This record gives sequence, structure tokens and C-alpha cells, in this order.
Amino acid sequence: MANGVIQTSYDYAIQTTDPEQDNVKYQIDWGDNTTTITGLNESGANITVSHTWDTKGTYNVIKSRLLINLVQKVTWLLLQ
Repeated sequence: MANGVIQTSYDYAIQTTDPEQDNVKYQIDWGDNTTTITGLNESGANITVSHTWDTKGTYNVIKSRLLINLVQKVTWLLLQ
């Protein structure tokens, strides 16, 4: 768990390599009833996503999952 300041943008780097080199997108659950779905990215590309929390609180479950070929959803993984 990390501490932060509300109304401050935080960046997270994500990178995944698909074994079949399919393009991927990510769905991120920020733990504050908001989600982000990225655009398509090349397999293996490093991307950065940003988020700002508006309300003071503890957000323990920030998680992401990979969407392959816009259909297959991979299990939720915790962001570290």
C-alpha cells in the first residue's frame, strides 16, 4: 500500500507481452468506482496510465486486466 495526496495525478507503467503478438488493451480498476480502458497497444510496448483520486480514503485494490483481441479477458492482477 502506498500513500498519496488527493487531486494529484499518479502515473503507472504497464507492460505485457502476448505470446502470439496480438495487440492488447488494459482495463484498470482504480478502487474508487472508476475504471480506465486503454487504447490498443502493441504487444510488449510500455505504456503509462495516469489517475487522480478525488476523495481521501484507502484504495487497497488497484487492479488491471488484459484484453486480448477485444474479446478475451485475462484474470485481474494487482498493480504494484
